Formats: sequence, C-alpha cells, structure tokens
Amino acid sequence: MLLFFEFCYAIWRFAAEDLSGQKEKRRPFPSYRKIAFFILLLAVASYLLRIVSPIGASTLGFPSLFDLPQYLSFFIIGTVAARGDWLRKMPGSMAKRVFGVALIASVTLLLLAIAGTEMSSLGWGSLIGQGSLSSAFYAIWDSIFAVGMTMFAIAFFRRYFSSAGRLWKFFSPHFYAAYIIQAPIIVTITAVMFSPIHIESLLKFGLASVIILPVIWASAYLVRKIPFADRVL
Repeated sequence: MLLFFEFCYAIWRFAAEDLSGQKEKRRPFPSYRKIAFFILLLAVASYLLRIVSPIGASTLGFPSLFDLPQYLSFFIIGTVAARGDWLRKMPGSMAKRVFGVALIASVTLLLLAIAGTEMSSLGWGSLIGQGSLSSAFYAIWDSIFAVGMTMFAIAFFRRYFSSAGRLWKFFSPHFYAAYIIQAPIIVTITAVMFSPIHIESLLKFGLASVIILPVIWASAYLVRKIPFADRVL
C-alpha cells in the first residue's frame, strides 16, 4: 500500500507544473483551526469506511484497510511537511496542547466508546465499526490521538534527540530499507524457528527480537549495497 501511495505521488510530481517546491517551503505550519478540521475529516472518513470494513476485518487482502483514511492522509501530509520544513516550524507549545487534548480524549471519548460496548443498556453497538455510536466515539478518539501523539513525538525527539551519535549515523540511512523488508523476515524467522517452541509469549518475543533485529538491519545494509538500490531505499 505504501509503494502504491508513492507511485501515485511520483506520477503527480512528474505531472505537476512547478517541481521546485518553493510554494511548499513558504507555506506556514497549520493553525489550530486547520488541525481541528483535519481531525474532524479524518474521524468522519474513518467512521464511514469502518461501516463496510470494520476494525480487524481483512478487505481486498489488506488486514487493516479500515485505517486507510489515516494511512493516506498522513502520507500526503508527510510529503507536504517535508517540503514545507514543518518538522522544524511546528511550535513545541502547540504540540503539547494538542497532545493534552489527545490525553483528555483518551479518558473521555475512548472510555465512552468502551463503556458503550460493555453496557448493553446503552445499546451503542460495537466500537469496531458497522455504523454504531461506539464506533463514532472511537473514530473521533482515534483521530485525535493519532494527530496528538504524532505531533508530540516529533516535538519530543526534536528537542531531546536531535543529534546523532555514531550508531545512529549508521542506522539512519537504512531505516527505510529495514521498514520495507522487515515483514517477510519476521514472518519467516518466527514461523521456522519459534512456532515449534512452546514457552511464555513474552519470553518468546524477547528471544525472537534478539535474532530478528540484527537480521533485519544486516539485510537492509546488504540490500542497499546492490547497485542503484540506495537511490530508492
């Protein structure tokens, strides 16, 4: 799905008249009103899609198509943010306030959504979708929390982890390659090595991580050594 988004973006960039990106760089960081409007649109789109593709359902081969509005909108905003230098322009105070709203939503909207599913007297239906009232509360919380957590994480790491040591300088160029190849590596190793092992789940997770993480990063390093691969990975 990510590759599909990127393919569409590449077509749009080639078709665009202005490829310099100057307009994006002059674009200011969104206001509170625009952020709130985006959250509302995201919540409505997520709620409507989950009527036909509830949370947990596999649709068209995608196990999480119910989050398509979030995937697509965050991808678009990510490209705009990169070209507009929004990661540096975003006020830290704004990130804290939006994250505060996300926390408040977690103890109100999320609890309402869960309570509505647990208390049959309310009759709000399931929060996984299908047009229920609980699903509406959950979609609103989900959208607020996604935006708030994203902004907070950017501000937090920008302030406290803005410099890279030798280790991070090695990892940094390989992040995207590791992201692309990690799924088949995880599935293969867990299926071959750990499926026959019957131990406590948390312990199995720890043992698998010790093996899987080095394999992923080593594979990403080797893949980027293929001629021209580092241009796209």
